[in-house]
Amino acid sequence: MGSTVDTAPSDSVEKELGELKLATEPNDTSINHNVWDSWLATPWLPDVTDAALASLGAGLGLVFVSFLDGISPVKLYAAPLAASSILIFANIRPPSVQNVLIGTAGPAAGSVLCSSILSQFLPSVVTRSVSVATSLIFFKFTGFFFPPAAAIAALGVENEAFAKLSWSYVIFPAVTGNAILYGLALLLSGAREKIRAALTARQWRMGTRDEALIKEIFDRCDLDRSGTVDIDELNVAMRYLVGKDVSYGEAAELMAKVDSDGDGILDFGEFTTVIETYQGMQAFKRSHETDSATQKAAAPPGFLPLCPRVSDSESMPLDASQGLCDDTRSGVVAAAAKVVLVFSLNNSCHRSPATAVVVSVNDTEQASSRCKHSYGGLS
Repeated sequence: MGSTVDTAPSDSVEKELGELKLATEPNDTSINHNVWDSWLATPWLPDVTDAALASLGAGLGLVFVSFLDGISPVKLYAAPLAASSILIFANIRPPSVQNVLIGTAGPAAGSVLCSSILSQFLPSVVTRSVSVATSLIFFKFTGFFFPPAAAIAALGVENEAFAKLSWSYVIFPAVTGNAILYGLALLLSGAREKIRAALTARQWRMGTRDEALIKEIFDRCDLDRSGTVDIDELNVAMRYLVGKDVSYGEAAELMAKVDSDGDGILDFGEFTTVIETYQGMQAFKRSHETDSATQKAAAPPGFLPLCPRVSDSESMPLDASQGLCDDTRSGVVAAAAKVVLVFSLNNSCHRSPATAVVVSVNDTEQASSRCKHSYGGLS
C-alpha cells in the first residue's frame, strides 16, 4: 500500500500565495484615500473652510496694516480696526464700500468736531458720549452704516495722541486703515467663493448632501419659523446649497421655477428641488455661452450677421447687395428649405412671416449663387 508524502509547493503556488497576501493586506494609499474622501464628505466642511479663510484673512490683514503703520510717516493702525476686520471679512463678499469708507469718515469727522469744541468745557466722558451719539445720527440720516466707526469716534476724543491729529485723523488712520482691510478682503473673496463652491459641488457629486442636510439648511434659513422660505430667505439658503452668493435676480428666477403653486414662498417639498433646478439653470447658461462663443469664432473676418433669429421681432438694417441670412455665421447658405429671404421696401432683413414677401430663395442653386455673388466666392 503506497503512502502519501507532503511535497513542497511549487514556485507558481508560492507566487500566488504571495500575491493573495499582498491583496489582503491594507494599503497605505487606499487608507489615505478613504480618509481624504471621508474628510471631504463632512457636511459642513465648506462652512468650516470658509470660516478658517476668513479668520486667517482678518488676522493677517491686521498684521499687514500694523506693519505698514510701523514704516509709514502717517498713522494707519488704530484699535477699532480690529472690529472693522471682523465685519469686513465675515462674509465672502465684503460690505458695501460706501458703507465702510463713508460710514467711517462721518463718525471720525464728528469726533474731531467734538474734540475741538466740546472738550473745551465738557468732561471727556461726556464729550466721548456725544461723539458716539453723533455717529448714530450720521448712520441714521445718511444710510451709510458701519458700526465699528463708533469706536473710532470714541477713540478720537479719549485718546490724546489721536485727538492731536485733528482733521488728518479722518484720513489717517480712520479711512485709510479700513480701506486697506477692505482691499485685502476683496482680493480674498474670489478665492473664498471658488473654494467653497468647489467643496459644495464635490459633496453633491459624492452624494453626502442628502435630504437630512437639506432639511437642516431649510430650518436654518427659515428665519421667521413659518415653515416656508421666501425669496430673501432663499437668497441666504443658496449660500449653503451651492457654496456661494447668488444675485437677487437669480434667486427670483429660481423661485419662479420651483414655486409650483405660485404662492411666492417655498415649502420643504419645493425647496428640495432647488439645487437640481439651479444646476439645470447653470448648465443651460454655460451651454448658451459656449454656443455664442463658437458662433463668434466661426464668423469670417469682416462678416456681419445680417438677420436676427427667428424668435426676434426686430429687423436689422443691411445693404441691399448683401441680402443673405446666414444663421450659422459660416458665410455658407446650406439647405434652401431653411432659407427665406424677405425684403421690405426699407431694405431691412426680416424673418417674420407677416412681412410682405418680395424675394424668396427656394432652391439650393439659387441660394448658392446669391451667396457667391454677395460674399465674393464663398460657397
